Amino acid sequence: MDIYLSSSLKDDIKDSAAIASDMGLNLEISRFGKIALMDEKYDEYLEYYSSVLKHFPNKISLHGFFSGLSVICKDRAIVEISRRRFLQSLRIAEKLGAHTVVFHSGYDLTNKMADYKERFVSSQICFWSEFISNFERAGITAVIENTSEPEPELLLKVVDDVGSSNLKLCLDCGHANVASNVQVENWIKVFGKYLHHTHMHNNDGIFDLHQGFSEGTLDFVSIIKQLKASPVKDYVLEMFSENQVIDSLAFFE
Repeated sequence: MDIYLSSSLKDDIKDSAAIASDMGLNLEISRFGKIALMDEKYDEYLEYYSSVLKHFPNKISLHGFFSGLSVICKDRAIVEISRRRFLQSLRIAEKLGAHTVVFHSGYDLTNKMADYKERFVSSQICFWSEFISNFERAGITAVIENTSEPEPELLLKVVDDVGSSNLKLCLDCGHANVASNVQVENWIKVFGKYLHHTHMHNNDGIFDLHQGFSEGTLDFVSIIKQLKASPVKDYVLEMFSENQVIDSLAFFE
C-alpha cells in the first residue's frame, strides 16, 4: 500500500513536499503551476518543480491538466488543446519522475441527451486507443478519474476496450458520493482489475468538500477494507487540512 499526500494541501509545492516527507508519505502533484500562465511560464514552472522535488525521498504521481479540457468535445479545437495539455502532463511526469498521471474523464452530468452515455464511451475509446501509445513508450501509467459519472460501468468499458496495460482507472471516492447512487464499495468491485489509483476524501453527498475520512457520509472503514482486497496500488489523501490528513491516516492503522 502506497499512501500519497495531495499537494493541494498547500499553495506552494515546496511546502506540500516538506510535509509529505516529514510524514513519510508519497506525493501527488495536484496542480502544476497556474494554468492561466502556463504558456508563458511552463519552462519556469518545470525548473522550479524539478529543483524542489530533486531530492524528494518518496514516490511521485501527477494530476494531469484538466481545467476547461475535454477529449470528447465535438469542437475539434478543444480536443486539440486538450491533447496538447495531456502531452504536456506526460512530459512533466517524465521530467519529475512521476509513475502515474491522473486525467479527469470530463463526463457531463448535465447532458441528458438519450445517447450521451454511448457517445461518451465511444469518444473516450477513440481518443485513448490512439493516445495511450505515448504512455506505453514512456513506461508511465495513465489513469482516468471518475468526475460525474452516475455508474462505474462507463469507464470500465473504456479501459476494457482500449486494452492497454498502461491505461487504468482512478476511483475518486468523493466524486462518486456526490454524483452517483452506487455505493463506493460497488465502484471498487466493478472497476476490479483496472483499479490502480484512488483519491480519498469525504463529503456530505451533495458538495465536493474534500473533507477528512470522519467528516461526511462515506464509511471509510468499509471502503478501506474493500480497497485492501482490490488491486489498487495508490491511496491519495486529497484534502486541504493537515489535521484532516492526520485524522484520516489513523484509519489505515
